[in-house]
Amino acid sequence: MTGRLKPLTIFLFTILIVIITISYWKVQQDDAYIFYTYAKNISSGNGYVFNLGDKLNATTSPLYTLLLALASFIFKSAGLSIPLIGHLIGGISLWFISYFLFKLFEDEQSIPISIFLPIVFLINPLLKNAVGMETFLNLAFVMASFFYYKKENYLTASICSALAVLSRFDSMLVVLILFVDFIFTKKKLPEYKTFLIFILITLPWFIFSKIYFGSFLPTTVSIKLNQHQTSFWGSGLIFLKGFETAFLGNKIISFAAITLFAVSFLLIFLKRKSLLKEKTTKLILIWSVVYFVVYSFILNPPSYGWYYTPFAIIMSLIITQAIGIIFTDFFQWTVLKSISILVILFFIGLILPVRNIKGHTTSKYENYKAVAYWLNQNAENNSSVAIDEIGVLGFYYNNGKIIDILGLVNPDIVPHLVDKDYFWYINQYKPDYIVTDYPSPPEYSKIVFSNNFKDRYSTSIIIKAGNRETIIFAKRK
Repeated sequence: MTGRLKPLTIFLFTILIVIITISYWKVQQDDAYIFYTYAKNISSGNGYVFNLGDKLNATTSPLYTLLLALASFIFKSAGLSIPLIGHLIGGISLWFISYFLFKLFEDEQSIPISIFLPIVFLINPLLKNAVGMETFLNLAFVMASFFYYKKENYLTASICSALAVLSRFDSMLVVLILFVDFIFTKKKLPEYKTFLIFILITLPWFIFSKIYFGSFLPTTVSIKLNQHQTSFWGSGLIFLKGFETAFLGNKIISFAAITLFAVSFLLIFLKRKSLLKEKTTKLILIWSVVYFVVYSFILNPPSYGWYYTPFAIIMSLIITQAIGIIFTDFFQWTVLKSISILVILFFIGLILPVRNIKGHTTSKYENYKAVAYWLNQNAENNSSVAIDEIGVLGFYYNNGKIIDILGLVNPDIVPHLVDKDYFWYINQYKPDYIVTDYPSPPEYSKIVFSNNFKDRYSTSIIIKAGNRETIIFAKRK
């Protein structure tokens, strides 16, 4: 039955991905524009930099950044913007994730879930959190690694694992899990070729990074791990607490999604525990648990939405398996019933994209873009601008450098944030302009109310765009 429905499954999830990619164009995340800014500078011949002349790497994914830059260079004459290229890479990556999910369970499961799994995955609200980011590209290579490992094509699995690491460094968890599993199941080490190809793909980047930036790892690794010490995102296990609103930023939806996953897992455990022992399910489950433990209890980074998106894989798998158990135990599988379920899931998958099409473009994007345009018209050349969200402004601002109040491209600021010395970056960098939320700036920007600040900066303009307001302060002459 799975074989007969394969073309329909691929057709439906392809159409759904096209609709998702189009509808999520309105999702313009500020952090995605950090990648876009680096890619813009690379494709323009200015080097792997955010601010011109500053060789500092604040990207978690060299592969995504370089793909953006290469595609921008190739298709510049065709009028494709870097943000559009980023969304297209995301859409293509979603297709490969869906395809590999289908192929991974095509012939392994005791219940026919592979035809439903890609659609259930695409329904997951966690996907919206990662639009524009490197996450989809990374998950495509992770799923490819699991697939080729299952097929015992270890050389291709090694290539995909290496590309997964270059698309996001925490994919070393996947590499370690597959490595350990190979040793336990085969009772030997992998062939030297798999080690060699992995090293040949990954090592050049780390050599380049050390020579060019002076460091093997990007600033994001240390900065975002230290950001929780500032208490700006709360205290304690802030990543774990982030699950409360991980799904569309809504507590009710998050609770419902997590409850559905928990109930589905319990059903499998009680009714068909053997499913959890099947090879691919077990590996994905182990990866998800390790990822959860590392992020929740070891790294404990701020609860950025795209950090939760990888959980969409295991959630979709477990929920689909539970659906399969219900229909296997209470109904007889037929092609017609399977088609009906596929079509129903497809239309459920349309709900969020259609709502998104009817909605507005991300308000921060509209606001910061308006800020950039104002500064381009009013700021003198070589004017520096300080802001706590550097992506959109960094991409569109042309008259000087961006100073990151939170330290991503100015890592020397972070220790002073931890000590609550919010004036340090002003004294150190003397920004010509400071941009912050209005009328209620975040804790680290409340210095704008102090007399000391008012003696040094004056209000230039309040920008109203994208259903929010931002104030721009200019340094007094």
